[in-house]
Amino acid sequence: MLTEDQMNKVCTVVKAGGDLATATGYAECDTRELVNTLDAIKHFAKEVRFAEATVELQHMTNVLKASNAKDGRYWRASVWWLERRSPERFARRPAGAITPTQLKQAIHTLNEMMLQKLESPADQQRINDSLTEIIGSIEFLIDTQSASAVMKRTERLRISHNASQDSQVTAPSPTTSPDESAPS
Repeated sequence: MLTEDQMNKVCTVVKAGGDLATATGYAECDTRELVNTLDAIKHFAKEVRFAEATVELQHMTNVLKASNAKDGRYWRASVWWLERRSPERFARRPAGAITPTQLKQAIHTLNEMMLQKLESPADQQRINDSLTEIIGSIEFLIDTQSASAVMKRTERLRISHNASQDSQVTAPSPTTSPDESAPS
């Protein structure tokens, strides 16, 4: 379970437009702790969902305003944000690609169909357990990919920051006093 301070940090990140992988990094917790807390503390889960929806709505509103505005300066930034924040819903996908949510739904449907065909409760339980484990593995991979993307982005920023510091040229300080440079 997260502490009150960790829950506040999660909300801060989500309200700023960050994803849950970023929020767990900032709150110094792991995904499982966050999920357990979201399951256990319903008002916290509601607050996180509301924050996510509010930020997404702001960007969707920017896109809508830009489509009706003469200059439409910021719509590309908002589309970029939406594609990266919720790629499952907004990013371009190749034809025939399925989202993780669609895959989980297909496994759930397969599970229901198989359970109807099996008469033995023991067989039903084994199938249900196996498919539930597969869904858990998919969710873990999704969480890992999200965390990995955040870590790669952080590393790129660190490298970029170090490179810009290395390439900065500082102006040399004057070595002569005004008296030395005056003609005698």
